[in-house]
Amino acid sequence: MKDQSGKSGRDLLKRILRDLHGIPPLPHVIQKVMTMTQNPDVTVDDLNEVIVMDQALTTNVLKLCNSAYYGLPRQIASIKQALSYLGFHTIRNLVLTSFLSDVYGGAVAAPGLNPGGLWEHSIAAAIACQLLTQKLGRPDAYDISFTCGLLHDVGKTILRKYASDVEPEILGIVQSKGKSWFEAEREVLGFDHAALGAKVADVWNFPSVLVQAIGLHHQ
Repeated sequence: MKDQSGKSGRDLLKRILRDLHGIPPLPHVIQKVMTMTQNPDVTVDDLNEVIVMDQALTTNVLKLCNSAYYGLPRQIASIKQALSYLGFHTIRNLVLTSFLSDVYGGAVAAPGLNPGGLWEHSIAAAIACQLLTQKLGRPDAYDISFTCGLLHDVGKTILRKYASDVEPEILGIVQSKGKSWFEAEREVLGFDHAALGAKVADVWNFPSVLVQAIGLHHQ
């Protein structure tokens, strides 16, 4: 099936995948934080020293720490305080959340969602994944589950950039045939946002468990 630019879904996929190789890897400070939080020998001072070197990241993490969700008894004024109250793994998730808020565009609308809805949906999914691992008694998966939920729809931002012109056609299939958006993407384009999201995660050198979770989240 052709998209509105006259190119086939296969050609569009090739173009997207070619451009994906131009996606920069995670910023160095975020990569370093993710590595350090896996090392039991790293101290609060070590991690604090890395994060505070990035002013924008520090500001965003402190905003998230002081959000109503965490309900901390006092305002957090420094990364060191945040590390002491919330721990390494939570701060790692907040660092990644801060970065991904820019990737998702914050106010970018997604099909079927209000402006900002995709970001809100992703945060909700991340929290739900953590709650699910708690219910299942899987503390080993508690930390990574947040990241899986946060990233699961990252492919939608890519499709929004490259294939927004075919959204009316996809929507028509959803409405006329009762298919999910995921299924309609595959009918129109020959691929879907989950597969693209897995590719992005692979480009960012994420662990295979993350790549699989993103790619298979509709299964």
